Amino acid sequence: MLSPAIFGQCFLLLLRDDVILQSVNAAARCSRSSPAKINLEIVSPGLTQFEGAVPSTASMIALTGPAFDVSIERLRGRLNESFIISHVYLYNDSVVDCVTFQNQVQDILAKWYSTEHDVNSMVAVITSGKLFC
Repeated sequence: MLSPAIFGQCFLLLLRDDVILQSVNAAARCSRSSPAKINLEIVSPGLTQFEGAVPSTASMIALTGPAFDVSIERLRGRLNESFIISHVYLYNDSVVDCVTFQNQVQDILAKWYSTEHDVNSMVAVITSGKLFC
């Protein structure tokens, strides 16, 4: 079991569903003290296309997306009083195989973080658990 890690700027890397609530509650302590709700941006990197006969990798958004969507809605319901939760899938349409995805996933995350991330929000990167195909 991987434990969640809280880094400098309240950046979370969450890999397992059973530690999300524990991690979010711990992350709230590193956020600015305020009666206002805390913004939490959840990002999920993945593949939208796959070269090959059967797109069966767990990194495929088409396969994992529905489970993420249901889980995020459940998380919103449970944490509605304390958090404003947004979720976005990160992908690059030109990446169509696992090896390229493995080599570029950090770049995809870094580009999103530097261009779209709200600096007043905490970030949680949530993957399928099998990010590396």
